[in-house]
Amino acid sequence: MNRVIKLCAMLIAWVSVWMGGCTPEEFELGDIDVNPQDLVEGIAFKIEHDAENPNIVYLTSLMDGRYTPLWDHPQGRSQERRVTLKIPFEGTYEVKFGVQTRGGIVFGDPVTFTIDDFYAGFVDHELWELLSGGVGQEKIWYLDLDEEGLSRYFVGPLFFYGMDDSWETVTEGKTVEGDSWNWKPDYKGNSWLMAAGDYGTMTFSLKDGATVRVDHRMLSNRGIEQGTYMIDTDNYTMRMNDASPLHNVERDGHVVDWGNIRILSLTEDYMQLAVIRDKALSGEEPCLLVYNFISKDYKDNWEPGNQPDPEPPYEGNANEDLTTSTSTMKKWMLSLNTPYNWTNLAGELLNDWSDPSSYLSSGWAPYDANLIQHISLTLDKTGTNSGRYIFTAGSGGNITGIYSTDEHNNIVFDQVISFTLSDWLALSTTDEGMLRIIDVDRDPTGHVTGLWLGKRDSDKPEYQVYRFESTPVN
Repeated sequence: MNRVIKLCAMLIAWVSVWMGGCTPEEFELGDIDVNPQDLVEGIAFKIEHDAENPNIVYLTSLMDGRYTPLWDHPQGRSQERRVTLKIPFEGTYEVKFGVQTRGGIVFGDPVTFTIDDFYAGFVDHELWELLSGGVGQEKIWYLDLDEEGLSRYFVGPLFFYGMDDSWETVTEGKTVEGDSWNWKPDYKGNSWLMAAGDYGTMTFSLKDGATVRVDHRMLSNRGIEQGTYMIDTDNYTMRMNDASPLHNVERDGHVVDWGNIRILSLTEDYMQLAVIRDKALSGEEPCLLVYNFISKDYKDNWEPGNQPDPEPPYEGNANEDLTTSTSTMKKWMLSLNTPYNWTNLAGELLNDWSDPSSYLSSGWAPYDANLIQHISLTLDKTGTNSGRYIFTAGSGGNITGIYSTDEHNNIVFDQVISFTLSDWLALSTTDEGMLRIIDVDRDPTGHVTGLWLGKRDSDKPEYQVYRFESTPVN
């Protein structure tokens, strides 16, 4: 009976991973009459080494086009008819081949192939060096959360992203159509997500191969895991075998395959690794659970207040963008669609709000169109980096004075400004009377049409941001 239960659980896991992990637009469903004995090498698929570089391996489906091929290989999972693997290290590797049929997913028995020699060209890539320190080196990583509940780089250790998010949408900032969204909760306000504590270490090594050692100090069921890893530098994914990234116990059972990883960002100091939350296991819709990590060197050298804030994405000239080249005056109206949000210190929005309904459906974010529609900021440049301003509050009252800009793209007002934006929420400057340009929207000619101004929080590593839109001056 136990053996039957385990087999059923394995089948459910495979289906969950492929349906949630690959997210094809449409499966090509073949006939039901396929069984594991049919899916053998040489008949259903073939494995070939490149003639010039045997460290390049081609996996090719020989099945009829009615069947969608499903590969489980050393660098992750794929569903293309032909897959190219670039494997740097000698060793014996395993491949599982399957197809999607009208009767469900069918996999054949695993087969192996051998790589005879090390090929340095495939690890001569920034991702390998950033993760491990390079060939012959190793690098230690920590979850960005400690026993005191402190996150040193990110606002918290765990973010949530849509299933279509990847290195392209997070690191490169590209927009994609589909299930792309995010929630980046700050730990101080969302400590219920996971307990503060010492979660242990991950050591990625390139000494005599690609090995990983994970010390799960908060997961007694995992303990110390010794495994291997492989990076697909073309797709920014990673396969961990016999080990899983550091994570919290509350979500340990929510993921079918902790070794199936998307790399969302990776630098010398920090890294974001994403795994797929399974609906059947978690009871929630599939999404990417994004765990945030910092390097040992960053952690050891971090001191409160001594780390410079990362620069927001705005790279323009405040003196030119706040007003115009043809007129010294420009009026900005608070956006009725997206009047406010919060960002991390890198200027990344923390809430996926795109219209008034987004605020109202949150259950906590106030939205008062009667106030928002009257709020504006008019700037009249009178000097090289200074001028006059009129802030119009939602009640219709005006706040006037002198402003200037500094080298960090801060607008420095001559007084502290604060008035009601909606319900309990105020539009406010810092105690120094400053708002920073976080980002701008430009039209095809390069003119600024939208403006995100941010108030730096004095306690948390984030900005409260307000979006203004350009409007003609009456």
